[in-house]
Amino acid sequence: MVVLGPRSHPKTQELIAAVIGRSLPNRTLQVVDSGDALPAGHPAHGRPMENGMPTAYICQRLTCSAAIANPVTLSQVLQLPPARVQGQA
Repeated sequence: MVVLGPRSHPKTQELIAAVIGRSLPNRTLQVVDSGDALPAGHPAHGRPMENGMPTAYICQRLTCSAAIANPVTLSQVLQLPPARVQGQA
């Protein structure tokens, strides 16, 4: 999982809390500040923040979900079985 946004921004912190608040045994969370970039081989490389707001992406293998900017939505999506999350574009 990747959260894009300034670490000090309240929305970034809410997205991080939504991920940490779920029991996900294989969770890997990267928080990428606005000025930083993911490596070229990362599936979320080049993905933007949605409307300039902190945004999360759920990446599995070489595919990432659509942008998720709402922490409640992120928490709900993380409840779905992995196959459902994987199918998002």
